[in-house]
Amino acid sequence: YKEGKSVQDIATERKLTQQTIEGHLAHFIEMGEIQISELVSREKIVLIEPALKNFQGGNITYIKGKLGSNVSFGEIRLVLASLEFQKKLSSHEDH
Repeated sequence: YKEGKSVQDIATERKLTQQTIEGHLAHFIEMGEIQISELVSREKIVLIEPALKNFQGGNITYIKGKLGSNVSFGEIRLVLASLEFQKKLSSHEDH
């Protein structure tokens, strides 16, 4: 990814699914090593974040249904990882 390869390119190269690669990238977002803005457009972040406001974990199919076909499951997972990173940041700042 850092070499400029797309998620699909990495998936093909590593013989993994695009969802698996997005899962790996979500991990790095949650750790603060990749910024969400590198992977998801600002327009989509603004759509997805409010839909995740009261999300308590579990299956994101309901969220996907609310957002429709313009947003992918992967984008939802990536934004969710970004929100988790932000939570960790704010909990560290509180101490």
